[in-house]
Amino acid sequence: MFQTAPKPPAKPVANRREFFRVDTQVHLVSRPLPKGRAAGSSRAARGELLAASQSLLDALKDLRVQLDPKERLVAERVQRFVVAATAALEEMDRALHGDEASQLVPANVSGGGISISTSEGSAPGDRFELVFRLAEVAVAQEFRMTGEVVACRPIDLGGRFRLHLKFVEVDEAARERLIAQLFEIQRLQRRNAL
Repeated sequence: MFQTAPKPPAKPVANRREFFRVDTQVHLVSRPLPKGRAAGSSRAARGELLAASQSLLDALKDLRVQLDPKERLVAERVQRFVVAATAALEEMDRALHGDEASQLVPANVSGGGISISTSEGSAPGDRFELVFRLAEVAVAQEFRMTGEVVACRPIDLGGRFRLHLKFVEVDEAARERLIAQLFEIQRLQRRNAL
């Protein structure tokens, strides 16, 4: 009979969940980064430590249910230490970079990037340090990412621009937490639409 030619191996495709997008509002602080630089290494390290401490706190909450009373006491002490260390890192961050007020802005967010409207335009390739929380989530986590401008388009005659940024140098655990919160927002939006 007929023989079919073997299919070529599939090209690696980025995780499709990364491209899942949600229109929502975010509490956002952004800082421009010098050309060709990512966020400072010590700042990036603090961001990684904050993300790791949040992951550890989540794991401790799940673990405490399975522990006997003596082990729970140890887990509670570890949890208090992690909370104190996280607070110290956040305080150090505020001391170094000021306690900037976040703005509540409408955004289109995915695991791969964010699109926001702004009063200032930017050129493709410009980088920003982004610190944001999703407004529609009951327990919103803070995300710290470097965003690189992919496109900037004027959206009205009043000097507003639509800035499209892709996340670069992203911790995969942080990306997964962001995607989980985006799915939660979509569930809430669908439930409220019914």
